[in-house]
Amino acid sequence: MATLTPSAEAEVLDVVRWALAHDEPLALEGGGSRRGFGHPVTATQRLSLHALAGIECYQPAELVLRVRPGTPLAQVEATLAAHRQQLAFEPPYPQALYGVDGGTIGGVFVGNLAGPRRWCAGSARDHLLGLRVVTGRGDIVKSGGAVIKNVTGFDLGKLVCGSWGTLAAVTELTCKVVPAAATCATIVLTDLDPAAGIACMSRIAASALDASALAYLPAGIGAGLDIFNMLPAGAVVTAARFEGSAISVPARLRQARQLLQADASVCTLDAAASTALWSAVRDVEPLRGAAVVVRISLPVTFAAGIIAWLAATPGVRWMLDHGGSLIWAALPEAGAVAAIAELRRRVGPDGAVVLYVAPAAVQRAAGVLSPQPPPLAALTRRVREAFDPRGILNPGRLS
Repeated sequence: MATLTPSAEAEVLDVVRWALAHDEPLALEGGGSRRGFGHPVTATQRLSLHALAGIECYQPAELVLRVRPGTPLAQVEATLAAHRQQLAFEPPYPQALYGVDGGTIGGVFVGNLAGPRRWCAGSARDHLLGLRVVTGRGDIVKSGGAVIKNVTGFDLGKLVCGSWGTLAAVTELTCKVVPAAATCATIVLTDLDPAAGIACMSRIAASALDASALAYLPAGIGAGLDIFNMLPAGAVVTAARFEGSAISVPARLRQARQLLQADASVCTLDAAASTALWSAVRDVEPLRGAAVVVRISLPVTFAAGIIAWLAATPGVRWMLDHGGSLIWAALPEAGAVAAIAELRRRVGPDGAVVLYVAPAAVQRAAGVLSPQPPPLAALTRRVREAFDPRGILNPGRLS
Protein backbone atom coordinates (compact mmCIF):
# COMPACT_ATOMS: atom_id res chain seq x y z
CA MET A 1 0.00 0.00 0.00
CA ALA A 2 1.45 3.36 -1.07
CA THR A 3 1.53 6.05 1.62
CA LEU A 4 0.75 9.70 0.95
CA THR A 5 2.07 12.11 3.59
CA PRO A 6 0.75 15.66 3.08
CA SER A 7 2.21 18.33 5.34
CA ALA A 8 -0.40 21.04 4.77
CA GLU A 9 -4.18 21.25 4.68
CA ALA A 10 -4.15 22.19 0.99
CA GLU A 11 -2.24 18.99 0.22
CA VAL A 12 -4.77 16.91 2.17
CA LEU A 13 -7.52 18.52 0.11
CA ASP A 14 -5.66 17.69 -3.12
CA VAL A 15 -5.30 14.04 -2.09
CA VAL A 16 -8.98 13.66 -1.24
CA ARG A 17 -10.07 15.33 -4.48
CA TRP A 18 -7.70 13.09 -6.42
CA ALA A 19 -9.18 10.06 -4.67
CA LEU A 20 -12.68 11.21 -5.59
CA ALA A 21 -11.71 11.77 -9.21
CA HIS A 22 -10.15 8.30 -9.48
CA ASP A 23 -12.62 6.48 -7.22
CA GLU A 24 -9.73 5.44 -4.95
CA PRO A 25 -10.52 4.65 -1.31
CA LEU A 26 -8.08 5.98 1.27
CA ALA A 27 -6.87 4.34 4.47
CA LEU A 28 -6.76 7.39 6.71
CA GLU A 29 -4.53 7.42 9.80
CA GLY A 30 -2.28 9.57 11.99
CA GLY A 31 0.78 7.83 13.35
CA GLY A 32 -0.66 4.37 12.70
CA SER A 33 -0.33 3.29 16.35
CA ARG A 34 -3.98 2.14 16.55
CA ARG A 35 -4.14 0.56 13.12
CA GLY A 36 -5.28 -2.64 14.85
CA PHE A 37 -8.61 -1.10 15.85
CA GLY A 38 -11.45 -1.96 13.49
CA HIS A 39 -11.61 -3.96 10.31
CA PRO A 40 -8.72 -3.74 7.84
CA VAL A 41 -9.42 -1.02 5.28
CA THR A 42 -9.45 -2.15 1.67
CA ALA A 43 -7.44 0.54 -0.09
CA THR A 44 -4.36 0.86 -2.26
CA GLN A 45 -3.46 4.31 -0.87
CA ARG A 46 -2.81 5.28 2.74
CA LEU A 47 -3.36 8.92 3.70
CA SER A 48 -1.08 9.53 6.69
CA LEU A 49 -1.40 12.77 8.64
CA HIS A 50 1.70 12.27 10.78
CA ALA A 51 3.57 15.00 8.84
CA LEU A 52 0.73 17.45 9.52
CA ALA A 53 2.20 18.14 12.95
CA GLY A 54 3.04 20.95 15.32
CA ILE A 55 1.50 23.09 18.04
CA GLU A 56 0.14 26.15 16.27
CA CYS A 57 -1.02 28.18 19.25
CA TYR A 58 -0.90 27.57 22.99
CA GLN A 59 -2.28 30.16 25.39
CA PRO A 60 -1.74 28.89 28.96
CA ALA A 61 -3.54 31.86 30.48
CA GLU A 62 -6.60 31.15 28.34
CA LEU A 63 -6.42 27.35 28.79
CA VAL A 64 -6.59 26.86 25.02
CA LEU A 65 -4.43 24.76 22.71
CA ARG A 66 -4.56 24.71 18.88
CA VAL A 67 -2.62 21.88 17.30
CA ARG A 68 -2.27 19.90 14.09
CA PRO A 69 -3.43 16.27 14.20
CA GLY A 70 -0.12 14.50 13.58
CA THR A 71 1.49 16.04 16.68
CA PRO A 72 2.64 13.27 19.04
CA LEU A 73 0.52 13.01 22.19
CA ALA A 74 3.70 12.87 24.28
CA GLN A 75 4.83 16.22 22.84
CA VAL A 76 1.48 17.81 23.64
CA GLU A 77 1.51 16.52 27.21
CA ALA A 78 5.12 17.60 27.77
CA THR A 79 4.30 21.12 26.55
CA LEU A 80 1.32 21.35 28.88
CA ALA A 81 3.27 19.91 31.82
CA ALA A 82 5.88 22.65 31.45
CA HIS A 83 3.09 25.08 32.32
CA ARG A 84 1.58 22.82 35.00
CA GLN A 85 -1.42 22.05 32.81
CA GLN A 86 -2.91 18.86 31.36
CA LEU A 87 -5.61 17.29 29.21
CA ALA A 88 -8.36 16.65 31.74
CA PHE A 89 -9.62 13.47 30.08
CA GLU A 90 -6.32 11.60 30.57
CA PRO A 91 -5.81 10.10 27.09
CA PRO A 92 -4.36 6.58 26.93
CA TYR A 93 -1.27 5.41 25.06
CA PRO A 94 -1.49 2.47 22.63
CA GLN A 95 1.53 0.34 23.52
CA ALA A 96 -0.17 -2.16 25.84
CA LEU A 97 -3.07 -2.97 23.52
CA TYR A 98 -1.39 -2.65 20.12
CA GLY A 99 2.31 -3.13 20.83
CA VAL A 100 3.20 0.19 19.19
CA ASP A 101 4.68 3.22 20.92
CA GLY A 102 3.50 6.72 20.18
CA GLY A 103 0.03 7.97 19.40
CA THR A 104 -0.99 11.37 18.02
CA ILE A 105 -3.32 14.00 19.36
CA GLY A 106 -5.47 13.64 16.25
CA GLY A 107 -5.88 9.92 16.89
CA VAL A 108 -6.98 10.65 20.47
CA PHE A 109 -9.82 12.90 19.30
CA VAL A 110 -10.84 10.89 16.24
CA GLY A 111 -11.08 7.83 18.50
CA ASN A 112 -12.71 9.85 21.32
CA LEU A 113 -10.29 8.25 23.75
CA ALA A 114 -10.07 8.91 27.48
CA GLY A 115 -8.63 7.34 30.61
CA PRO A 116 -9.70 6.86 34.25
CA ARG A 117 -10.73 10.48 34.70
CA ARG A 118 -13.43 10.16 32.03
CA TRP A 119 -16.15 9.29 34.54
CA CYS A 120 -15.88 12.78 36.07
CA ALA A 121 -14.16 14.90 33.39
CA GLY A 122 -15.76 13.54 30.21
CA SER A 123 -14.16 12.17 27.06
CA ALA A 124 -12.05 13.83 24.37
CA ARG A 125 -15.09 15.23 22.54
CA ASP A 126 -16.15 17.12 25.68
CA HIS A 127 -12.91 19.14 25.55
CA LEU A 128 -12.88 19.94 21.84
CA LEU A 129 -13.56 23.59 21.05
CA GLY A 130 -13.13 23.64 17.30
CA LEU A 131 -11.61 21.90 14.32
CA ARG A 132 -10.93 22.05 10.62
CA VAL A 133 -11.48 19.00 8.43
CA VAL A 134 -11.42 17.87 4.83
CA THR A 135 -14.58 15.88 4.22
CA GLY A 136 -15.05 12.94 1.88
CA ARG A 137 -16.78 15.40 -0.47
CA GLY A 138 -13.50 17.23 -0.99
CA ASP A 139 -14.53 20.28 1.04
CA ILE A 140 -12.77 22.13 3.85
CA VAL A 141 -15.10 22.66 6.79
CA LYS A 142 -14.42 24.67 9.96
CA SER A 143 -16.44 24.27 13.14
CA GLY A 144 -16.23 25.97 16.53
CA GLY A 145 -13.58 28.39 17.69
CA ALA A 146 -10.86 29.07 20.22
CA VAL A 147 -12.87 30.22 23.23
CA ILE A 148 -14.21 27.99 25.98
CA LYS A 149 -17.70 29.56 25.85
CA ASN A 150 -17.96 29.11 22.10
CA VAL A 151 -21.55 28.33 21.07
CA THR A 152 -21.50 29.26 17.40
CA GLY A 153 -21.96 26.97 14.46
CA PHE A 154 -22.83 23.30 14.02
CA ASP A 155 -21.02 21.06 16.51
CA LEU A 156 -19.09 19.05 13.96
CA GLY A 157 -16.68 17.83 16.63
CA LYS A 158 -19.32 15.67 18.29
CA LEU A 159 -19.61 13.69 15.05
CA VAL A 160 -15.93 13.52 14.12
CA CYS A 161 -14.87 12.36 17.59
CA GLY A 162 -15.37 8.60 17.61
CA SER A 163 -15.69 8.35 13.81
CA TRP A 164 -12.20 6.80 13.45
CA GLY A 165 -11.56 8.62 10.19
CA THR A 166 -14.73 7.50 8.40
CA LEU A 167 -16.20 11.01 7.99
CA ALA A 168 -13.34 13.43 7.42
CA ALA A 169 -9.62 14.06 7.72
CA VAL A 170 -8.87 16.42 10.60
CA THR A 171 -6.31 19.08 9.70
CA GLU A 172 -6.44 21.22 12.83
CA LEU A 173 -8.08 21.02 16.24
CA THR A 174 -8.52 23.34 19.19
CA CYS A 175 -9.14 22.03 22.68
CA LYS A 176 -9.35 23.29 26.22
CA VAL A 177 -6.81 22.30 28.86
CA VAL A 178 -6.91 22.49 32.66
CA PRO A 179 -4.45 23.21 35.45
CA ALA A 180 -2.67 20.11 36.74
CA ALA A 181 -3.32 19.11 40.33
CA ALA A 182 -0.62 20.03 42.84
CA THR A 183 -0.57 16.46 44.16
CA CYS A 184 -2.48 13.20 44.16
CA ALA A 185 -2.86 10.10 46.30
CA THR A 186 -4.83 6.87 46.11
CA ILE A 187 -6.62 4.88 48.76
CA VAL A 188 -6.57 1.12 48.08
CA LEU A 189 -8.85 -1.49 49.64
CA THR A 190 -7.28 -4.91 49.24
CA ASP A 191 -9.79 -7.62 50.14
CA LEU A 192 -13.20 -6.88 48.62
CA ASP A 193 -15.12 -9.13 46.25
CA PRO A 194 -16.42 -7.45 43.06
CA ALA A 195 -19.90 -6.65 44.39
CA ALA A 196 -18.47 -5.09 47.55
CA GLY A 197 -15.83 -3.21 45.56
CA ILE A 198 -18.46 -1.73 43.25
CA ALA A 199 -20.55 -0.76 46.28
CA CYS A 200 -17.58 1.05 47.84
CA MET A 201 -16.79 2.88 44.61
CA SER A 202 -20.43 3.92 44.32
CA ARG A 203 -20.34 5.20 47.91
CA ILE A 204 -17.26 7.30 47.19
CA ALA A 205 -18.76 8.56 43.93
CA ALA A 206 -21.93 9.65 45.76
CA SER A 207 -19.96 11.47 48.47
CA ALA A 208 -18.52 14.97 48.43
CA LEU A 209 -14.94 13.61 48.35
CA ASP A 210 -14.49 14.38 44.64
CA ALA A 211 -12.49 11.31 43.64
CA SER A 212 -10.97 11.65 40.16
CA ALA A 213 -10.70 7.91 39.42
CA LEU A 214 -12.28 4.69 40.68
CA ALA A 215 -11.17 1.22 39.59
CA TYR A 216 -11.31 -2.43 40.63
CA LEU A 217 -8.66 -5.01 39.70
CA PRO A 218 -9.16 -8.67 40.68
CA ALA A 219 -6.43 -10.77 42.24
CA GLY A 220 -3.59 -11.62 39.89
CA ILE A 221 -4.57 -9.19 37.13
CA GLY A 222 -1.57 -6.98 37.86
CA ALA A 223 1.01 -9.75 37.91
CA GLY A 224 4.25 -8.43 36.44
CA LEU A 225 3.46 -4.75 37.00
CA ASP A 226 5.91 -3.00 39.34
CA ILE A 227 3.19 -1.07 41.11
CA PHE A 228 1.64 -4.25 42.49
CA ASN A 229 4.89 -5.13 44.22
CA MET A 230 3.94 -2.44 46.73
CA LEU A 231 0.71 -4.23 47.65
CA PRO A 232 0.13 -7.52 49.49
CA ALA A 233 0.68 -10.58 47.30
CA GLY A 234 -2.52 -11.57 45.51
CA ALA A 235 -4.31 -8.41 46.61
CA VAL A 236 -7.66 -7.51 45.15
CA VAL A 237 -7.53 -3.78 44.40
CA THR A 238 -10.38 -1.34 44.84
CA ALA A 239 -8.78 2.06 44.24
CA ALA A 240 -9.92 5.66 44.52
CA ARG A 241 -7.71 8.58 43.47
CA PHE A 242 -7.87 12.07 44.94
CA GLU A 243 -6.23 15.06 43.26
CA GLY A 244 -5.87 18.67 44.31
CA SER A 245 -3.92 20.86 46.71
CA ALA A 246 -1.44 19.64 49.29
CA ILE A 247 -4.01 20.54 51.95
CA SER A 248 -7.19 19.07 50.46
CA VAL A 249 -5.84 15.68 49.33
CA PRO A 250 -4.73 14.44 52.80
CA ALA A 251 -7.99 15.70 54.31
CA ARG A 252 -10.08 13.86 51.72
CA LEU A 253 -8.00 10.72 52.19
CA ARG A 254 -8.77 10.78 55.92
CA GLN A 255 -12.46 11.20 55.20
CA ALA A 256 -12.36 8.35 52.68
CA ARG A 257 -10.71 6.06 55.21
CA GLN A 258 -13.39 6.93 57.75
CA LEU A 259 -16.08 6.25 55.15
CA LEU A 260 -14.63 2.86 54.19
CA GLN A 261 -12.65 1.71 57.23
CA ALA A 262 -15.10 -1.03 58.18
CA ASP A 263 -15.20 -2.49 54.68
CA ALA A 264 -11.69 -3.79 54.01
CA SER A 265 -7.97 -3.61 54.66
CA VAL A 266 -6.88 -0.14 53.57
CA CYS A 267 -3.56 1.29 52.43
CA THR A 268 -2.56 4.56 50.79
CA LEU A 269 -0.35 5.19 47.74
CA ASP A 270 1.66 8.39 47.53
CA ALA A 271 1.82 10.62 44.45
CA ALA A 272 4.49 8.58 42.61
CA ALA A 273 2.87 5.21 43.27
CA SER A 274 -0.56 6.65 42.51
CA THR A 275 0.64 7.96 39.15
CA ALA A 276 2.11 4.54 38.30
CA LEU A 277 -1.11 2.72 39.20
CA TRP A 278 -3.40 4.97 37.19
CA SER A 279 -1.07 5.02 34.19
CA ALA A 280 -1.37 1.23 34.14
CA VAL A 281 -5.15 1.42 34.39
CA ARG A 282 -5.29 4.17 31.74
CA ASP A 283 -3.32 2.13 29.20
CA VAL A 284 -4.95 -1.22 30.14
CA GLU A 285 -1.52 -2.59 31.02
CA PRO A 286 -2.91 -5.63 32.91
CA LEU A 287 -4.30 -6.99 29.61
CA ARG A 288 -1.12 -6.39 27.60
CA GLY A 289 -0.57 -8.95 24.85
CA ALA A 290 -4.11 -10.39 24.92
CA ALA A 291 -5.33 -11.75 21.57
CA VAL A 292 -8.90 -10.48 22.03
CA VAL A 293 -9.82 -7.42 24.11
CA VAL A 294 -13.28 -5.91 24.45
CA ARG A 295 -14.41 -2.67 26.08
CA ILE A 296 -17.78 -2.96 27.79
CA SER A 297 -19.61 0.27 28.65
CA LEU A 298 -22.66 -0.26 30.84
CA PRO A 299 -24.69 1.12 33.75
CA VAL A 300 -22.98 0.53 37.09
CA THR A 301 -25.99 -1.50 38.23
CA PHE A 302 -25.22 -4.07 35.50
CA ALA A 303 -21.53 -4.44 36.35
CA ALA A 304 -21.71 -7.11 39.09
CA GLY A 305 -23.77 -9.45 36.90
CA ILE A 306 -21.48 -9.09 33.88
CA ILE A 307 -18.40 -9.60 36.04
CA ALA A 308 -19.90 -12.74 37.58
CA TRP A 309 -20.39 -14.15 34.08
CA LEU A 310 -16.84 -13.19 33.02
CA ALA A 311 -15.33 -14.68 36.18
CA ALA A 312 -17.12 -17.96 35.52
CA THR A 313 -15.85 -18.16 31.93
CA PRO A 314 -12.52 -20.05 31.63
CA GLY A 315 -9.53 -18.08 30.40
CA VAL A 316 -11.09 -14.63 30.79
CA ARG A 317 -9.22 -11.74 32.43
CA TRP A 318 -10.94 -8.49 33.27
CA MET A 319 -10.59 -5.16 35.07
CA LEU A 320 -13.07 -2.48 36.05
CA ASP A 321 -12.74 1.29 35.56
CA HIS A 322 -14.91 4.43 35.75
CA GLY A 323 -16.38 3.40 39.07
CA GLY A 324 -17.97 0.29 37.57
CA SER A 325 -19.35 1.64 34.28
CA LEU A 326 -16.46 0.32 32.17
CA ILE A 327 -15.11 -3.24 31.98
CA TRP A 328 -12.05 -4.23 29.99
CA ALA A 329 -11.98 -7.97 29.28
CA ALA A 330 -9.46 -10.24 27.56
CA LEU A 331 -11.14 -13.28 26.02
CA PRO A 332 -9.65 -16.55 24.73
CA GLU A 333 -9.54 -16.48 20.94
CA ALA A 334 -11.34 -19.83 20.80
CA GLY A 335 -14.96 -19.06 21.55
CA ALA A 336 -14.47 -15.29 21.45
CA VAL A 337 -17.21 -14.71 18.88
CA ALA A 338 -19.81 -16.52 20.97
CA ALA A 339 -18.62 -14.76 24.13
CA ILE A 340 -18.91 -11.32 22.50
CA ALA A 341 -22.43 -12.14 21.29
CA GLU A 342 -23.42 -13.23 24.79
CA LEU A 343 -21.95 -10.09 26.35
CA ARG A 344 -23.89 -7.92 23.92
CA ARG A 345 -27.06 -9.82 24.73
CA ARG A 346 -26.51 -9.35 28.46
CA VAL A 347 -25.63 -5.66 28.21
CA GLY A 348 -28.51 -4.97 25.84
CA PRO A 349 -29.35 -1.54 24.43
CA ASP A 350 -28.26 0.23 27.64
CA GLY A 351 -24.58 -0.42 26.99
CA ALA A 352 -22.04 -1.27 24.30
CA VAL A 353 -19.43 -3.95 23.69
CA VAL A 354 -16.64 -2.71 21.41
CA LEU A 355 -13.98 -5.01 20.03
CA TYR A 356 -10.63 -3.24 20.51
CA VAL A 357 -8.15 -6.03 19.73
CA ALA A 358 -8.80 -9.22 17.77
CA PRO A 359 -7.60 -11.28 14.82
CA ALA A 360 -9.30 -10.41 11.53
CA ALA A 361 -11.46 -13.55 11.57
CA VAL A 362 -12.91 -12.67 14.97
CA GLN A 363 -13.50 -9.08 13.87
CA ARG A 364 -15.39 -10.22 10.77
CA ALA A 365 -17.55 -12.69 12.66
CA ALA A 366 -18.30 -10.57 15.75
CA GLY A 367 -18.27 -7.03 14.37
CA VAL A 368 -16.32 -4.17 15.92
CA LEU A 369 -19.29 -2.29 17.37
CA SER A 370 -22.47 -3.38 19.08
CA PRO A 371 -25.36 -3.44 16.55
CA GLN A 372 -27.37 -0.22 16.57
CA PRO A 373 -31.18 -0.08 16.74
CA PRO A 374 -32.59 0.41 13.21
CA PRO A 375 -33.47 4.14 13.65
CA LEU A 376 -29.98 4.95 14.97
CA ALA A 377 -28.33 2.83 12.27
CA ALA A 378 -30.29 4.75 9.62
CA LEU A 379 -29.21 8.07 11.13
CA THR A 380 -25.57 6.94 11.22
CA ARG A 381 -25.80 5.94 7.57
CA ARG A 382 -27.22 9.35 6.59
CA VAL A 383 -24.47 11.17 8.48
CA ARG A 384 -21.79 9.17 6.68
CA GLU A 385 -23.46 9.80 3.34
CA ALA A 386 -23.55 13.53 4.11
CA PHE A 387 -19.82 13.69 4.87
CA ASP A 388 -18.48 10.97 2.57
CA PRO A 389 -21.11 9.98 -0.02
CA ARG A 390 -18.66 7.93 -2.11
CA GLY A 391 -17.28 6.06 0.92
CA ILE A 392 -13.61 6.80 0.19
CA LEU A 393 -12.43 7.46 3.77
CA ASN A 394 -11.60 4.32 5.77
CA PRO A 395 -14.34 2.28 4.10
CA GLY A 396 -15.48 -0.64 6.19
CA ARG A 397 -13.34 0.12 9.23
CA LEU A 398 -16.30 0.24 11.61
CA SER A 399 -18.86 -1.82 9.70
